[in-house]
Amino acid sequence: MPNATDRSSNPKYPPPYTGSNNGSGGDRQPPRGAAAFAKSVWERLPALLFAFAVAAAAFAYGAAMVRYEIFPYWRIHDAAKTLGALIESADADPDIAADAADPETPILDIGEFLEFAQTPIDRIAESRVEFVAGESLGGPVLWQGDRWQFMDLCPEWGCAAVEYSADGEVIHAYPLRLDELKQAAESFPEAPDY
Repeated sequence: MPNATDRSSNPKYPPPYTGSNNGSGGDRQPPRGAAAFAKSVWERLPALLFAFAVAAAAFAYGAAMVRYEIFPYWRIHDAAKTLGALIESADADPDIAADAADPETPILDIGEFLEFAQTPIDRIAESRVEFVAGESLGGPVLWQGDRWQFMDLCPEWGCAAVEYSADGEVIHAYPLRLDELKQAAESFPEAPDY
């Protein structure tokens, strides 16, 4: 009588696959078809579930990023706008791409640097615009200011902008009115929270 733990003669436990396929009756064939696929999926199920969980988490974060504009929404948004502008400008002017590839091409040509102004502080108001070699402004020019700039024209906070004529005379100074801006900003209703 065979031993109960002896698996070689027990029909309940078929012999293991040995890898030889010489047609002898004792060798078992590896599983094929749907059974093999189901077994391979079952063995890989933990890895598949982990990959699915990572993909679902990435999708959920991406949806929340777009909906609530959380990090890195604005970086991606700005990069996409910059790329669109670059593509549009390259389509409009094909030389831009060629110039960008040339390291000797300046990014922004602002003209030739002449020299730093050596104007004493007490003469800044009358010599803010100086013409070199008979040049002129060619028409009225609006100069951007900021807080504490053009204090001689706008003594309280400085000028937001100053308009000069072609001969360098001040046409109009636009003072910064920070107190009025603050009051106006406080009177605006709260933006709705979407």
